[in-house]
Parts: sequence; structure tokens; C-alpha cells
Amino acid sequence: MQDQAQPVFRALADPTRRAIISMLSEGPRATGEIASEFDMSRPAVAKHLTILREGGVISVKPRGRERINQLNRCVAQLFRSVLG
Repeated sequence: MQDQAQPVFRALADPTRRAIISMLSEGPRATGEIASEFDMSRPAVAKHLTILREGGVISVKPRGRERINQLNRCVAQLFRSVLG
């Protein structure tokens, strides 16, 4: 059980990733749109998104040349219930 939770805790441990989760709680966003909100390189943001995906927090779907990121349903529901 603890090994399964490790990727989720890793995903939530960083303030940048928590900010991305907050953004995605408002709806799906393209990777470039997310990257434009941060003062870091696009590859750095992509690394954060990879950690969130590996933790099962987000899913990523290709749409043409873009990658659309969205919160997984259970995470979105939990996020809404915690924040009211």
C-alpha cells in the first residue's frame, strides 16, 4: 500500500505541481498554456506534468500537435470537496 501511494505523495509534494493541479481544477489545459503561467522553461513544466501523470493525478491526451492535460476524475472530485 505504501509503495502505491509514493507516486501520489511525490506528485503533491511540490508547490509548482500543486499550482498546476489548481489550474487544472478549472478545466483541461494544453501544456503550452500551463507553461506560460510559470517563470521556468517548458521542459521543466513538462517534467512536473510527467510526475503528476505518473502519480495518477492527471491524464494527458494528444490533440493534434498539442497535449491536453486534465485532472483525473477522482482527484478533481477530491479537490472540489476539500476546497468547497
